[in-house]
Amino acid sequence: MLGNVLWWIGYMVAGIWLQKFFPGLDALIPGFIICLHEKNRQQTAVIVLLSVIIQEGAGTLPFGLSILWHGVVLLLYYMGVWLFMSGNLVFIALLSLSLGLGRLGFMLLMDFLRGASMTPQGMLWIFLLQTFFTPLLWWAAQKSRSVRFGDANQY
Repeated sequence: MLGNVLWWIGYMVAGIWLQKFFPGLDALIPGFIICLHEKNRQQTAVIVLLSVIIQEGAGTLPFGLSILWHGVVLLLYYMGVWLFMSGNLVFIALLSLSLGLGRLGFMLLMDFLRGASMTPQGMLWIFLLQTFFTPLLWWAAQKSRSVRFGDANQY
């Protein structure tokens, strides 16, 4: 139990650190995906609550959208699990592509509502960050969990 808590604290710290260096990236979402795969409802609820609080305070989405963003991730995850196994690389790649498009859609929606406009390079950056970092972060996190906690969390 303590090892699991310490692992999640380390993951959250690493995620916040990554978001500082890569604005536009939600580095905590791969952890949410891992929680969903592990099917531990208590753990998932705590991780989502912490992620929402962190993203509302330090994330790149405007205030209030973090809850909606996590809902979209949850919906995309369960739609994908309906078609693929949740640990399948094709599933993670398609989910990451969907998350990149979703992140871009959120940013475009907020630009429209605020009357602002992002540069095309900024939009491309946000899309590419979420699309390509999500599978890398997911892979690294699930590998470190499988090393730390054994076969129980194998994908």
